[in-house]
Amino acid sequence: MRAERPDNNQGCVIFFIGYACSIVLQVTLSFSPLEGGTFLWTYSFLVQAIFLGATLIGFGIYRISPVKTLGLKRGISLSQGLLIIPIALFSLLAFGPLATLFSKLLSLMGYNYTPTYADYTSSGGAFALGIFGLCIMPAFGEEFLVRGALANGLKGKSYAHAIFLSALLFAFMHSNAVQLVHQFAIGVIMAYLVILTGSIYPSIIFHFLNNLVAISVDLALAKSSFIKGLSASFLALPEVGIVFIYLAMALVGIVITFLLVYLYVKVSIKRYVKGGGYYAPPTEKGIKGIFATFSHALEVLDDSRAEAMFVRGEKEVRSPGLYISVGFMVLVWLLNVVSVWVS
Repeated sequence: MRAERPDNNQGCVIFFIGYACSIVLQVTLSFSPLEGGTFLWTYSFLVQAIFLGATLIGFGIYRISPVKTLGLKRGISLSQGLLIIPIALFSLLAFGPLATLFSKLLSLMGYNYTPTYADYTSSGGAFALGIFGLCIMPAFGEEFLVRGALANGLKGKSYAHAIFLSALLFAFMHSNAVQLVHQFAIGVIMAYLVILTGSIYPSIIFHFLNNLVAISVDLALAKSSFIKGLSASFLALPEVGIVFIYLAMALVGIVITFLLVYLYVKVSIKRYVKGGGYYAPPTEKGIKGIFATFSHALEVLDDSRAEAMFVRGEKEVRSPGLYISVGFMVLVWLLNVVSVWVS
């Protein structure tokens, strides 16, 4: 009999193996004759294949049903799917400016790093390759590994572990300090949506849109003289003005994203009740009631965790995989950050 989802140790072990294999791939390719764009494209494709393969093989070894764990049959409603689009877009408005300010702060501290990707702006074919290799494949590879295996497994410890720790490890996966803020923030949102919905589809859509917008902006900056001019005019503003605009954008984005996620929760509750489930709203009112709804909805709608806790007493499962994963990722992340700092 296949398990509904991994326990907290199994999820961490699968994640650790996937990430460790990606490090092995990077080292192996560094000794190959590949260089430049060929190296970057090869790594981009293979690393996502490794994440996907590690997840599915891990599920097979532990006799875990990928269909049930990832909620592939459960799916999402049209309303839920459409709501993910503005959530993803306003998340960029919310956390993109904060990530830029954090990058500026790091630069003042002597840490200067720009993530390197293969060129996807030189032609239409290169951009199409970028959509596949940098948008579609990560939306499946990273989501299966991080939200599918890790976050679903960490539910056995607590929802806080599943949401915030999986988001932190997702940020560490990118091996640099510049992307820490943005990746952690969107990681929190994606983990919450997946656990609430019981399906991997929300984070796949979210991740795809996040990356698509990012590479589309790069394409516009590379090809459009008008966009270049706007960017140059903005950057010519006084530093204080730029910081103020970034903070204002982030504030507006955070408020709208929060309200959109709350609307997503309400739509999910409505779908749950329509499907025959029973939901009693929290007793708190006003702002407290809104925040209480976020946690209460998880407890009610996430039937897979309640069933697993009842069947195997999962709170008693030891999780050395968690400590190994966290320790290894922090070590690799620190080595990468320090190497950039001292170079």
